Amino acid sequence: LQGDWSSDVCSSDLRIFAFSRVGDTLKLGLKKVASLSEYQDSTRVTRAASGSSFDWNLYVSALNLEDKPLYFCSETVPAQFSSIHRTTDNNDLGRRFPRGTCFALTAHHTGSSVNNALDHEELERDLVSIKPSSGRIMTGFAFIPGARETLQKRLFLTSPQHHASAMEPIVAELARKYGQAAFYRYVWREEAVVQELVATVSCQTVSSFPIVSVVPAPYPPMFAEPSYHSIFLGRKKTKEVLLEFQALRQDVIPPDFWRAMSSILDDVIPSVKADHPVLVIEGLDGTGKSTLCDNLSKVIPNATLLATPPKPLLQFRASFDGYPALIRRAYYSLGNYIAAKEILSAAKTGPVIVDRYWHSSAAYAIASEVECGGKDSIPPQGHEVYRWPHDLLKPDLAVLLVVSAEVRMRRMGVRGGVKTKEEEWLERSQKFQERLLGSYERMEFPSLLKVDANGSKEEVLAAVLKVIQDR
Repeated sequence: LQGDWSSDVCSSDLRIFAFSRVGDTLKLGLKKVASLSEYQDSTRVTRAASGSSFDWNLYVSALNLEDKPLYFCSETVPAQFSSIHRTTDNNDLGRRFPRGTCFALTAHHTGSSVNNALDHEELERDLVSIKPSSGRIMTGFAFIPGARETLQKRLFLTSPQHHASAMEPIVAELARKYGQAAFYRYVWREEAVVQELVATVSCQTVSSFPIVSVVPAPYPPMFAEPSYHSIFLGRKKTKEVLLEFQALRQDVIPPDFWRAMSSILDDVIPSVKADHPVLVIEGLDGTGKSTLCDNLSKVIPNATLLATPPKPLLQFRASFDGYPALIRRAYYSLGNYIAAKEILSAAKTGPVIVDRYWHSSAAYAIASEVECGGKDSIPPQGHEVYRWPHDLLKPDLAVLLVVSAEVRMRRMGVRGGVKTKEEEWLERSQKFQERLLGSYERMEFPSLLKVDANGSKEEVLAAVLKVIQDR
């Protein structure tokens, strides 16, 4: 046990182990029960660090729908938290909550963020394999208001009512696989939705409460917990995530190469300007970044063209793009720090042009972290996720190329090749595009200067050269 824990109750088979700390003495109590439902306090945890006592029924959940998340909770929760308020629209839940029976599961465990990310993705694959033909898999999250480290990703599996009884033991088996003591079942009772907490061992209902829709948070709560989201604001988190991932997946990066790369994250680059100007070109896929960067490198005397991810990491890009966002974004963050050293070196002889840098890493991470809604679903201007990392070399100028959706899609069609997850999202989700552009627009220190890139490559080149001259 680490830290000051008290009354940490957990279940193992049908025995309940209750730990309590009194001064320097750790006391252990053991209670054997016939079923989990006989001892409902098995789901209650008290942490002295947060000073709050909570159980499974205190969670506020959010179901990601295309337009915006649907926030809901047990009808007893708003009375216990001053920050949680029921919506004034009494029909909101009835209109938006899925019909039939809905199961909610998580693979979350306190501690390893990398393990949680890997397990969550595996759970999603498992749910795909058992999903009824007419069912759906939906994403979401849950948290306890005001309690730190309670945020967890959730997956919702919908099932027609006549399939629910057959699905329940399969869902229970999945919950056991991922070490969960219980899972949620949502059923319609007349015009109300009831949340039932089901023990995984006995499949008995532990508790049952009607749910109500509540006023959404100003922005998703994952952005308030740096250990949870996939935006990297410094090398410390980058190294921690990659070290943990390397220990779990040693076959992805050869150990010798990883040691060389991780040493870069230990180096401290002084907060100094490069010897010559550094220009970064950003934009969505298909806006003409690579073409512009190539043309700029030809017309600016002694210019060096660099790109992220840098060449030493390119051989691993396909592998990392197949992993969850936290791990994938750690890879791109490592690429930014390697690129910083390359930029400093190249800038000794002339200007440096960089095809994507930290702005892209952060913008794509923010846009994909939310999973639904448009620009109003991401954090507001001034939030820390938009601020340039304090330990990463800054560019002198950063330009954002913007084009119409029609022009971008036409250029993407000409490109061909293998598409990343983000490129696929850009094609099928207008909301994702809104979140992504909104993230770029809110970047600061340095912010991005927009340039209309709908014209010919000669016109775009002339526009960017004018921006450079004006600066």
